[in-house]
Amino acid sequence: MEQLVKDFRSAMEDPTVNHKIFKKALVQTPSWQDMMDYVEFSKTAGNYRSDYEGFYILHCGKDHDISHFNGADEFLKVMTAIYGDDTSSQSCFTFVISENYRALKSRSGIMRHTDTTDTIHWNTVGATIWTLYQDDQAHEYLVEPGDIVYIKYGTEHGVESLTPRAGIVFSGGEYHPNKD
Repeated sequence: MEQLVKDFRSAMEDPTVNHKIFKKALVQTPSWQDMMDYVEFSKTAGNYRSDYEGFYILHCGKDHDISHFNGADEFLKVMTAIYGDDTSSQSCFTFVISENYRALKSRSGIMRHTDTTDTIHWNTVGATIWTLYQDDQAHEYLVEPGDIVYIKYGTEHGVESLTPRAGIVFSGGEYHPNKD
């Protein structure tokens, strides 16, 4: 974990880097069933959102216990080491889940966009193609379970699902460069 935190900080502090892929960073990941169970839970918990059939963006509430999800505690520890107390609860997580993938549907992900905060996406299930843009150039990456994608605020990116996929996202924290 210490090396991952060090690598994150290096990327975050480098003004020439607007994104970074950390391959196999957290290999213990929640199962597809865990993620689909969370979709069902969200329908009654008040955090359910589906932009189109088979695609969900679910914000984790403070009272939602996801500690039994493989690797969730480790992900939170890494985020806490980087962002400090801004990650003191799991309410900073957002789940992105897609049952759709490009062999079945033409719309299988999230179109090219920017986010309003730095974003850290931990891919937990399935495979995606991430396209990140820097200096008018597109950079494509195959992202698989256990990989983490770091995207600086304002970086254009898009995601296409190659298989059913799920990920847990942290965004909105304030980076604390001097935190030990």
